[in-house]
Amino acid sequence: MFLSKFLRNISILCMLVTASCGVKSSNDVLTVSVSVPPEEFVLKEIGGDKIDVKCLMTKGSNPESFEPTVNQILELSKSDLYFTIGLLDFEYGLKDKVKENSKDIEVINFADSLELLYGTHGDCGHHHKHHHHGVSDADPHVWASIKNLKKMGQTAYYVLCKYDAQNKDTYKANLDKYTHRLDSIDDIISGKISRLRTKSFLVWHPSLSYFANDYGLTQITIGSHNKEQSISRLKEKIVQAMQDSVRVFFYQKEFDSSQATVANEKIDARFVEINSMNEDVTGELIHIANELSK
Repeated sequence: MFLSKFLRNISILCMLVTASCGVKSSNDVLTVSVSVPPEEFVLKEIGGDKIDVKCLMTKGSNPESFEPTVNQILELSKSDLYFTIGLLDFEYGLKDKVKENSKDIEVINFADSLELLYGTHGDCGHHHKHHHHGVSDADPHVWASIKNLKKMGQTAYYVLCKYDAQNKDTYKANLDKYTHRLDSIDDIISGKISRLRTKSFLVWHPSLSYFANDYGLTQITIGSHNKEQSISRLKEKIVQAMQDSVRVFFYQKEFDSSQATVANEKIDARFVEINSMNEDVTGELIHIANELSK
């Protein structure tokens, strides 16, 4: 009787220790939340059917104006893990709100492992690198880079293994497959970019800074943060685009502007719609490379 009670108490104690260490049981599936659809792509590739991925930002939303509702924050707090970009406007302060509702959830910031670009969303017309984080002028579109997607995959792998060690082999196999596919896509894009007659392109919202940086391209931005350029600045952009013989003007529906049409009357570039929040992020990058190479 005493032995039976003792063993039962030991069993209960072991379960409590396991729960406190954040290790899931064999019957559980990790609930993982992300801020934006491109992160959803990364986590699904690495986690597969071993995790349940929920995306905070709904498809078609404008990341510049998106604000999560109270219900969304409460649902997010039920997750085991929350992967953030760490640079999007709506993410600032969100970590504290989530922690208020759940002290057990771990928040992972992808930006902590990435080399960020700065100055791409201002009027300076150029960008530069820093390996420093937490500054609000860092470009948040980190997923527009095969190199960054690979690093994000590695981060996801390490975190998932920490919380679900029993499926480590599955996660490793998924990571290897994911990395190999990204390397192949990088080769395809590099081949297309190497044959371009002009290395410059136009874009309304500066969402392709990392893509441009990876492949030695020049991104000429007409707008920034939902703001239109001054007349003098717009003229400078038009002159630059004409001098660089720009042939493609990328635009996004959520950042539509009459200035884009006016500017292009003189430049006569080909308008191409892109979706910077596409969950199929690699398909989007290939689409961009294909359009540049036409």
